[in-house]
Amino acid sequence: MTKHETVLVEHGRLRQNIDKKIAPLILETWKAGVSTDYSCEDQRKPGDKEAWVVLGFPSVTEARKWMRIVAPHKKDLRWLHNQEMRVACREMRRRGVACWRWETYAYDAVYGATGPTRLDFGVLVRFPVSDLGTIMRRLRANNRRKRA
Repeated sequence: MTKHETVLVEHGRLRQNIDKKIAPLILETWKAGVSTDYSCEDQRKPGDKEAWVVLGFPSVTEARKWMRIVAPHKKDLRWLHNQEMRVACREMRRRGVACWRWETYAYDAVYGATGPTRLDFGVLVRFPVSDLGTIMRRLRANNRRKRA
């Protein structure tokens, strides 16, 4: 696993060392009221030709909130929505557009505490670094609207 340079990101009670290149992404995500539990600025699997940003959410609800901000289902924003939902992914790959990758994972929500375990599910999204600019613009626009 590659070690990335990190910086401290703080927002309200949230405080975490985050990979430097995606620190603004995490800050804007937190400002939007969306919780994260994992992130990586450049994760590659064998055979990957480009870098992938990975963002983890502690629940499907948090992932859904983030998706509604970065990929609203509007006609003019359809390309990003299609990438996320893997719609026509094979055709998109032929045109050189990378499809987002989604995974769910199970975890014990009370791990380390006394009492019975509580199974919960988190969500990871992997998207190409080339989509980061669009995502940041949408998060910032959302957060400006919230402040206004």
